[in-house]
Amino acid sequence: MESVRGQLQTMLQTSRDTAYRDPLIPGAGSERREEDSFDSDSTATLLNTRPLQDLSPSSSAQALEELFPRYTSLRPGPPLNPPDFQGLRDALDSEHTRRKHCERHIQSLQTRVLELQQQLAVAVAADRKKDTMIEQLDKTLARVVEGWNRHEAERTEVLRGLQEEHQAAELTRSKQQETVTRLEQSLSEAMEALNREQE
Repeated sequence: MESVRGQLQTMLQTSRDTAYRDPLIPGAGSERREEDSFDSDSTATLLNTRPLQDLSPSSSAQALEELFPRYTSLRPGPPLNPPDFQGLRDALDSEHTRRKHCERHIQSLQTRVLELQQQLAVAVAADRKKDTMIEQLDKTLARVVEGWNRHEAERTEVLRGLQEEHQAAELTRSKQQETVTRLEQSLSEAMEALNREQE
């Protein structure tokens, strides 16, 4: 599209430069330019010319020059070549092809972006699920550790109680042993005293 626009601007600029080019007759350029800018062809000249439909296609450019001689005189030399419509069509076709290619490329990029967005959404959801599971595992592990510590404290308390009971039982057994020993000694002394009395 830019090349078509550039060609049109070049053609317009060339036509404008040719229209305002200095005339071939030196010294009469400014007067003629002012005269042409305000005066028009006479009405009689315009009425005496043949209609355009009577002209053959080959003589249409010449008929236009006959119809507007003053404006034709602004363009000295042979008439300008008609614009290169085939080149414009080729440039337009090329621009259409390039635009279609760009649209297909943009569509493929949009599809890829959509796929990446879907993958990102899935990854974010998976990360959130993992974070939730890790948080639940942390809470569960904290509860397990707390229960284990409580169980260990209870076990330690039970062991301490058993040790205290064992020590108390040992103390009681030693006292009972002493009592039995004293009783045996008293009994033996009483037996000896009884034997002496019998003798």
